[in-house]
Amino acid sequence: MHPLPEYPRPAMRRDSYENLNGLWKYAITQTAEYPAAWDGSILVPYSPEAKASGVGRTLQPGQWLHYHCTFAPPPGEGGRVLLHFGAVDYDARVWINGVEAGRHQGGYVSFTFNITKLVKEGENDITLFAADDVRSGKQPKGKQSHFFYSIGCDYTRTTGIWQTVWLEPVDPVHIEALMIRPDVDNSCLKVRVNASLTTGVSVNINLLDKAGDKVAAIAGGKVGRILTLPIENPHLWSVDDPYLYDLDITIIKDGVQTDAVSSYCGMRKIEVKKVGETPRIFLNGEQIFQMGPLDQGWWPDGLYTAPSDEALLFDIKAMKSLGFNMIRKHIKVEPARWYMHCDREGILVWQDLPSPNLPSGHEDFAKKTFQEESVRIIEAFRNHPSIIQWIVFNEGWGQ
Repeated sequence: MHPLPEYPRPAMRRDSYENLNGLWKYAITQTAEYPAAWDGSILVPYSPEAKASGVGRTLQPGQWLHYHCTFAPPPGEGGRVLLHFGAVDYDARVWINGVEAGRHQGGYVSFTFNITKLVKEGENDITLFAADDVRSGKQPKGKQSHFFYSIGCDYTRTTGIWQTVWLEPVDPVHIEALMIRPDVDNSCLKVRVNASLTTGVSVNINLLDKAGDKVAAIAGGKVGRILTLPIENPHLWSVDDPYLYDLDITIIKDGVQTDAVSSYCGMRKIEVKKVGETPRIFLNGEQIFQMGPLDQGWWPDGLYTAPSDEALLFDIKAMKSLGFNMIRKHIKVEPARWYMHCDREGILVWQDLPSPNLPSGHEDFAKKTFQEESVRIIEAFRNHPSIIQWIVFNEGWGQ
């Protein structure tokens, strides 16, 4: 059983990966120590509070959540093995075969550990420890309830893994991140490719039309630098015409291609200009009146996690069919595929940054965690043409 089997990072796709969603072992304990026994099975990536997980338990104050699964190393020799987590709420520590691989704090963006040196032949095991204290107010929680159940306008909390987990074999010299920036005024696209190695590594970028069979622009240069792809008469992305170009990106070391990823982009310009004395929002030089719902992003059985990729797409199509041209994603961040669907369907996104509180005596810490996670969220999703605003505070929460 592999729920949500689709490749989870559509804006930087590789051909080879292994989805680790499915039944893992779990334990809820009173201490942070490795559990003496497992409580049963949990369906990843659904949190234990969600019915879809098969657990349906809410962690009480001072409790810890532990996960365990096994995997076989991906095929290939001499490469690297990356372990990706779409999102874990909130404080995650990961061990491979009993050796700690790393730690990540933050409930809304993906993180990756290079586990190459920890993987052995045959069966390997992953153990994950998750701590989550939404009651403290010191971490961005969005609309998760302080209590152990939905109350008022807050919803049942989410603990632990709530997005896809996957393995990916890569070359030692591989692409790590992309920055894609449309420049409509100058009819060009600017791209920066970050790689695991910069010395002696070059990048080639092909910009393809929507059909994927016509090269619209080509650029090459060194990794880590902004490259410019001039586009003759660029086809602009809009609500009525959500045109997307495809990107094929390769990197080369010593004359040998070591990695290739596929991506996409939308050429669009968003700005604020005055009409008379009133500031108005313009898309591609034309004033646009935006109307959309406050989208909470909660699911009856999965809480933070949708039952399927089709369900994510269905909601977006339904909103557009009702006449909306915008969605405000309310103090929650969705998996990357949700934003891909918004890009493809042509609906604008106002992206809230999940709100914290400011608990007395911990204000500086809460501000720091909010700031750090907000930066990570923006860096993770800034390439999506559908996102046109970042909403810093909801109703003054955290100010």
